[in-house]
Amino acid sequence: MRNLVRSISTAVPVMLLATAAAAEKPTAENWWQAVGGYDGSWAVSLDGADAPALLTTSEWVVPFERMQWRFSEAPGQPMVFETGGCWWNPEAGRIEAGGFQVGVDGELAYKGHVEDVDRDAGKVVWNWKTTNLDGSSRSEITMTDTFGDDVIDRTFETTSGTPFPIKTAKLDAVNAFQQAMPQAAQMVGSWTRSFTNDAGKDVTVMVDVAWGPGQHTLDATIHRKVGDGEPTLRAKRTWMLDRRSGDVWCMNAFANGMRMTAKPKISKTGKATVIRCDWSGRNANGDDVTFSTEETITGDEWTNQWMDFTFEGVKPPNATGEPSDMTTLKRAAG
Repeated sequence: MRNLVRSISTAVPVMLLATAAAAEKPTAENWWQAVGGYDGSWAVSLDGADAPALLTTSEWVVPFERMQWRFSEAPGQPMVFETGGCWWNPEAGRIEAGGFQVGVDGELAYKGHVEDVDRDAGKVVWNWKTTNLDGSSRSEITMTDTFGDDVIDRTFETTSGTPFPIKTAKLDAVNAFQQAMPQAAQMVGSWTRSFTNDAGKDVTVMVDVAWGPGQHTLDATIHRKVGDGEPTLRAKRTWMLDRRSGDVWCMNAFANGMRMTAKPKISKTGKATVIRCDWSGRNANGDDVTFSTEETITGDEWTNQWMDFTFEGVKPPNATGEPSDMTTLKRAAG
């Protein structure tokens, strides 16, 4: 579910905002759409500066129910730590939020709520109250966020109390998946292998790898064509990032009903990228299946070695799984 929410909110943040009526307050039914566009990792520059001062990540703790965020300083910047979250308050009928910050201006707590969502302008308006740790009032601030393509432009206006030291901020989306798996771009494209099977028929294996929504996942389909027959789907594979752990995971859904997952171990050996996966899952009958793969990508060649296949914990004699189709793939021209 978290990956579903991630795909929705990163691919079309402005569309999420557009589902609410212009200049109307969020409701219990659509409130999550108003904040869904924040989901992700962002580099934050302040008051027009080129270099980011902060790094932040927002994510759903419970999809559609509670979101949390955390800020920290960018490399070389003064120490800042902030954590907070937002939720729907049914009694007040609004999105509320709160958090705590430690930074160069000392320690403060803050509470706020969404005042307005403007569909046409792609804006979310927040009202915040900040307090010192002794409970004394510090500032009241109106914060306006305007959503663009992979960017949020933010303005601050102090309405009472101590002037807030920041006037504007810019949040640029950071593609955490591509940071965690920079090899993904090398894998995008069409790959094929042709050979003659034991029955003397020509076989072509076609692997098509493409970016998912917002280039935050990598999706592949594997088809097999025998002789003059139509290509048949063999499997679908998706690489995705679990941002809470920072790990990349891969799901293999085979056409025969078997579903396998693995956490790839990716390394570089000279010019080659090596991806080791220890797969586990179940077949369509619910039997436990495990196997390992080692994939090596060098330029326009992608080789696959399968090993250690087990069925219900037992290694069948001469078992190799289904790997031979993809032993050596070549990048398709064009």
